[in-house]
Amino acid sequence: LYDEGWTHVQPNKISYNSVITAWARSAEKGSAKKAEELLRRMYEFYEAEGGAVDLKPDSRSFNAVINAVARSREKNCADRAKFLLDEMGRRYNEGDEDLAPDALTFGAIINAYANSLEEGASDKAAQLLMHMESLYQLGFENAKPATFVYNACMNAFAKDPLGQGSAKSGSGISSAEKAQQLLNSMEKRYEEERDERVKPDCISYR
Repeated sequence: LYDEGWTHVQPNKISYNSVITAWARSAEKGSAKKAEELLRRMYEFYEAEGGAVDLKPDSRSFNAVINAVARSREKNCADRAKFLLDEMGRRYNEGDEDLAPDALTFGAIINAYANSLEEGASDKAAQLLMHMESLYQLGFENAKPATFVYNACMNAFAKDPLGQGSAKSGSGISSAEKAQQLLNSMEKRYEEERDERVKPDCISYR
């Protein structure tokens, strides 16, 4: 309609995000791809309209797509979600302050790696957790690893098909030992900070 001259029905960030979120929550096959395509169209429209602020994708746009891709269980979905996270970071570093990733963003991808059952997936999950910690230390409060993120990473170790983490790591530490180390770190952090966001729960001890 907008292309036909109905300027009063021009889509904006709210309408795009609503449709992206709907696709992200849909169980329909191919919904993750449709959500990602909408994000790309949103950028195209944003640029075509001269950079209108109410059309620019924000963290909600990316988070919805990342969640859709990460939960799709499609082949390489975790790596695809990680690619979108990297794009968020690149755009943020280029000056788009609306695209700072948060714990929910990272948690969805770590979960996707845990569910992928691919060799080396647990190491990728651990790298994301370390990246979160680095961002938090740099002042990104919303990137602080929370209980559900720690749990997702421990789950990735538990499901590692190699049982020894990445075959290339050469650490000789089993996945179970890595998960235990992570739990110990979590307990220590809670004892020091008394932050309920990192308090181990029943899932942590499963």
